[in-house]
Amino acid sequence: MIKNNNVDSQYIEGQDNVRVLSSPFLMHSQINNLLIREFEVSDCASLMRMHQDKKVRSLLIDDQPLDNFDFCVAFIRRLQEVYRDFPGLGIWCASCLDENDVDKKIENKFAGWFNLMPIPEQLDELELGSRLLPEYWGTGVALSGGEALLEHAFTVLDYPRVWIACHPDHRSVDYIAHALGFERAGIRLYLNAPAQYYCLQKERWLSWKILNRRQKIKHGIKSYKNKLIKQDGLDQIEFDVLGNDDELKVALK
Repeated sequence: MIKNNNVDSQYIEGQDNVRVLSSPFLMHSQINNLLIREFEVSDCASLMRMHQDKKVRSLLIDDQPLDNFDFCVAFIRRLQEVYRDFPGLGIWCASCLDENDVDKKIENKFAGWFNLMPIPEQLDELELGSRLLPEYWGTGVALSGGEALLEHAFTVLDYPRVWIACHPDHRSVDYIAHALGFERAGIRLYLNAPAQYYCLQKERWLSWKILNRRQKIKHGIKSYKNKLIKQDGLDQIEFDVLGNDDELKVALK
């Protein structure tokens, strides 16, 4: 059964200055000025626009017609039922404050979503996921959101482990998963489609969370390089370029 946690409505100080307000669900990470909150019907236009982007949908293993207005509204309505029936679980709207808005008067810009949801057909197991607009790829937003939700999954919801599932060819997920401390757990079906699984046990997370951002990123890049070399036969010179200082600076934003 899905855990139906009675989560108190209070702020919880989490990793990397993440503030969590559990009900209604809200997270704010000072890194990337990232805000994670519940979806509202008024977010439909932003959600549709994201799913009109072919780059976003190219490697999804659970693609749905979220570029359709009626489907999108129904989807958000179902999410609101999840928020109510299973506190602490859901798919949440992610936005980032404009870095150039010094006075913080402009409404946060829609970035995509993050989720903690039961794995289909494995309702006792929890899946971490994200879906971001291309302009936020490589900015560190995925890592910030992942850190915040792992803190929530392990300390508030008290799950023993968390999973990631993605298209086997989705290389950027491999980097993010390893930067967050996940380990590859093989390929198996997800909604009748083959998926690469990653797993993070709570015990490993407890030691991983104390690493600084640069250490996590270096680990993610190293694992990403090794996968490229193994799969594509890249030589040493080619893969050295992938881990230069410029990439670290971008990832640390």
